[in-house]
Amino acid sequence: CTLDDFSGARGPLFGANGGKLFFHGRHIFSSLLRDLVAKYGIDQAQNLVLVGSGSGARGVGHSCDYFSEAIATVNPNASVKCVLDSPDLIPFWLHDEVAHDRCNENQQEAFIEEATKSLWGRTDDESCVRELEPELNETSLARTCGMFSQYWKYVQSPMFLIASQWNELDFNRITCNVPEDDEDYFTYNTLWRQGIMTLIQVMSLQQPANGWFIPNCQDQVLFLSDTSIEQRQNVQVPLFVTGQDRNVLQVLNSWLTQSIEVDEYQAINQFGLPDEACSSNLDAQRSQPLKKKSKD
Repeated sequence: CTLDDFSGARGPLFGANGGKLFFHGRHIFSSLLRDLVAKYGIDQAQNLVLVGSGSGARGVGHSCDYFSEAIATVNPNASVKCVLDSPDLIPFWLHDEVAHDRCNENQQEAFIEEATKSLWGRTDDESCVRELEPELNETSLARTCGMFSQYWKYVQSPMFLIASQWNELDFNRITCNVPEDDEDYFTYNTLWRQGIMTLIQVMSLQQPANGWFIPNCQDQVLFLSDTSIEQRQNVQVPLFVTGQDRNVLQVLNSWLTQSIEVDEYQAINQFGLPDEACSSNLDAQRSQPLKKKSKD
């Protein structure tokens, strides 16, 4: 972990106690690609997939086209795709005047994209920056090209998104920790889930070749992590077109291996009650496996 979403290009920074900080995620990623070409011959590969979860997913978003363009310089015929497991898919417009006032009262930041851009020297999607730089100030440019919910439309490489309809950490940040007993909490909660649905619908219209798996979960647990994949592969979500239930591995496999005409690479839960199969406390409810006692 580089602590900069694998996108930084700044350092060293000197701390008060004389220590040094490096945010070299992009440099590390570039070095990794060169090493994979030199030692493992990925420049001869027909298909390459860049995958990331959590902060890694945010890094994939920033680097997806960069990865594709880098591979094209040594292998223009390679197929490059990107998989983002729980990126920063955020209905950012829910930060309204009420939430803004709450942030001022709590001295909180709803948007951290400008701060991380400055601290890390974050390298954003090049096409987003190139198109918007002439018309936006630094703050707006950092937010627009730094948050996946806004810059996704500039990513030209095929992407597959895995994201819960509910993300408590980002929800609390955008609303500046609206308390559950607040009269606005239910409204924010409902609009957040509807906002995720709206984002996905817009993506499906503008980038129909992209795949996605969007369950109605009540948490943000990553799907592809070692600690959760056994549980999460039991989560069934209806396909967007046919309505047949599929798990995340089936939908992802269809997106990677089949043509888009098959229509089995996009799955989403309808708005409603959270899916019990991906409840955050499900692990605590599961029985431990039976083990045979040894003779000793």
